Amino acid sequence: MSSKTEHKRRKLYKSRIIRTELQDPSFKDERLNVEEFLKSREFEVNQLQMAQLKSKKNSSTRCFQSLPRSMRRRTASHNIKRVPRRLRPRMIREMTSNNGSILSKKPKHSRGRELYKLKRLHRLLKLATVAKSKGKPLDLPTGIDLKEKLRIVRSHIAELQNAKDAEVQTYDNTHLKFIKLHQQSLNNKLGSMDNTAVNELAVFKPHALKYSNRQKKFKWLPTHVWHAKRAHMVKRWGFNIALQPSQKCYRATHRNYLHSHCIAWDTSYIGTIILHHSTSLTPLIHLVGQLTKKEAVKPKFLKNHKIWEGIIYHDNNSIGQSQIIWQDLPNVKQCILRVHPSLYESFFKLLLKLSPKDVTIFDCRYSLASFQVTGPAALTALGAVMKTADNNENWKQLCSFRDNSMVPTGSSISFYINDPRYLNKPHKYHHNIREDELDLIIAIKEGKVFDSGSFDDLFTYQGRIKSYKNQPSLKDLDLRRNIIVNNDNVDNLGKTLPRNPDDPLVPIHLSKLENGYYQVIVPWYWNLPVWYKLMRFPEVRYGGLRQMHQLNLETNRPTYPFDYPFWYHGFLSSFIQGQEFQKKWELRPKGKRLNYSKLKIHNLPGELLGELGDPFVSDWRYLQVLQYALKVHKECVHLDPSSFDVSNWTTLGHRCLKQLQDVYECVRDVQRQDSEFENADEEKILPIPVMYKGEYQFDPTKIDKVSVVIRDEIPKLPVTLISVEIEGTGHIATNARLYQVPSHDWQSWLENNDKKPVRAKYLVGFITTGTINLATGKHTGIGCMSHEVNQLLNKEKHHHLLLRNVGEVTFRLVKFQDIPL
Repeated sequence: MSSKTEHKRRKLYKSRIIRTELQDPSFKDERLNVEEFLKSREFEVNQLQMAQLKSKKNSSTRCFQSLPRSMRRRTASHNIKRVPRRLRPRMIREMTSNNGSILSKKPKHSRGRELYKLKRLHRLLKLATVAKSKGKPLDLPTGIDLKEKLRIVRSHIAELQNAKDAEVQTYDNTHLKFIKLHQQSLNNKLGSMDNTAVNELAVFKPHALKYSNRQKKFKWLPTHVWHAKRAHMVKRWGFNIALQPSQKCYRATHRNYLHSHCIAWDTSYIGTIILHHSTSLTPLIHLVGQLTKKEAVKPKFLKNHKIWEGIIYHDNNSIGQSQIIWQDLPNVKQCILRVHPSLYESFFKLLLKLSPKDVTIFDCRYSLASFQVTGPAALTALGAVMKTADNNENWKQLCSFRDNSMVPTGSSISFYINDPRYLNKPHKYHHNIREDELDLIIAIKEGKVFDSGSFDDLFTYQGRIKSYKNQPSLKDLDLRRNIIVNNDNVDNLGKTLPRNPDDPLVPIHLSKLENGYYQVIVPWYWNLPVWYKLMRFPEVRYGGLRQMHQLNLETNRPTYPFDYPFWYHGFLSSFIQGQEFQKKWELRPKGKRLNYSKLKIHNLPGELLGELGDPFVSDWRYLQVLQYALKVHKECVHLDPSSFDVSNWTTLGHRCLKQLQDVYECVRDVQRQDSEFENADEEKILPIPVMYKGEYQFDPTKIDKVSVVIRDEIPKLPVTLISVEIEGTGHIATNARLYQVPSHDWQSWLENNDKKPVRAKYLVGFITTGTINLATGKHTGIGCMSHEVNQLLNKEKHHHLLLRNVGEVTFRLVKFQDIPL
């Protein structure tokens, strides 16, 4: 046995030894010495704790392997600055020791075409740096080779050197002319610019030239590189968005949200549209009132800077959600709309179509960024990073609130902050709680704690351009710190850098949303500096789309667009999610994957084999056809059987619904016709089969003596949003099926919770989101059910349904309640 193996064995053996006292001195002459007894027990408890620590650290051979979970990254780094200061000496010893396991790899030298390409790319980056230093950013087209890029950059630099004052193209629109002037002549060395479009969709311009080819289809948010190192990314709605952190955090997310810390999300993918009028708000009020059924044009939203959240409509049909903020200042009359990216482009085109000619529409999708923070320490964390330029006492007092319910929902404030990079590290405001807290809350609710100047600078392109003027780089800030160190000014070491007179101020807008989250809107290129400092605050954790989905489920709120199948983008999200589930299922071996077509779910006479509908999605098309076919069958049951044709088919090829089995076969016939329609044109998807509430367009008088279902004449099925909670044991999974409790088995299910099978005709809905809810300690879910059945059960005061997960045969009793839209 080698000495190295023997050393490991001795180390493992020592880590598992717990020392004890074999001879207890506390018991002599049949008497117990209490003092000696306590000392012996104290010795054994200490040895037990030491043994636990030794066993825990025995498997960690490197110091970066023993980091706290919150400091770990997806790819561990050997940089000593990535570990806490208390572990750095140990890491240096490990890196420099002869027994270290780190091997020095022989550097790989590029050769041939690869070396030539790298040299050309290095030259291209040098030329791009020269162009940026001259204050003229370069917008390279995508899809061209490296040689062509070099030619474009050289010609661009030559133009700058020969004609510094190049003539600007004349534009009819004064707003567009000002923006183009700014984009052709920057006011900072970092390349930060305001990418706003006027009356058209903005074109995304990558900030870093070397990453431009990666953003042809899916754009990067300002914090993309930071998130890519620590989280799983997903391509959604034209952006690369963080899906979830690399480390497991389901329970930690629940604890941070309710009890201790706070969670932050980069929500810069939410687009911002600004409606501008030069003199009056009247045309804007008329347009927005038409889109929101006059809900967003009430006086409390127009005057008190209160944010409105709700549903937007077109032709009396709801199409999505939006946030609206009004800006009524003497010189500026604007309406700010924030829309989800899945709806953004279609909604922008709708505004162009509906708006009058004297209304200007600004596309600020790539010029305004945002992030959201929630949790008990949300305001404390924001106050530790966003330091006001004028030492605002109201902001300091607001940051001392640990109870989020104290801040009124919908209220908003706006102010200037200093560059967050001045801070060496974030630090809290040490502010005592005063007796006039109630006065501050009332002032916030009435919109009195509001800086109109910062609000104007944030939501106008002139103000955003001003915020980038003389924006210092990290190198400039480090030079200032070096000057402080060289001057031996010990009092200022490690403290906040003083602001220079030429440094810009950053306008921000803070608002509280209906879900309790705090939303911060900042200029696009100021989002990353604020985010970096926010993540350095100890009580902040970051999240992704799944964490937002989880917290919405815990608070009984549907998540857009996943829980809205009656809207186009919600139905499309369910369709895409089903394709992903199907791909994972197909990758499994045939012997280890469930065969959904042979399941005996409804083990009753006359029932068909297999899962109801598509097993990978909430099959609303199946429910739509089933409900309509059952209605047609019910109307024809009362007809004289002799009036039916002997055959099961009509002359036009439609199935006659004589029995319940014919209803099930009819549904499958429609499914086959749908699959042929999709195969004919892969880019097409079926129309949305459901709608939110409303009247069911079914006319019994149109049913003739031969009961048939024609595919193109099936009306949309009205549905209602509901939340369910399981009764007793069991779990709820996404895409679970919901059934109505049969009237003849109602008492047996409520009293005994029977788990006997139910016929497929009682299917009434699906679960779009379902999992364990740590807030209630039970499995809960959010879904939709038939509006007609919902009204019937509410009228009878029956609030129970039956739930069955996909691929299972067990039915469970759940309690449901309606969710208002």
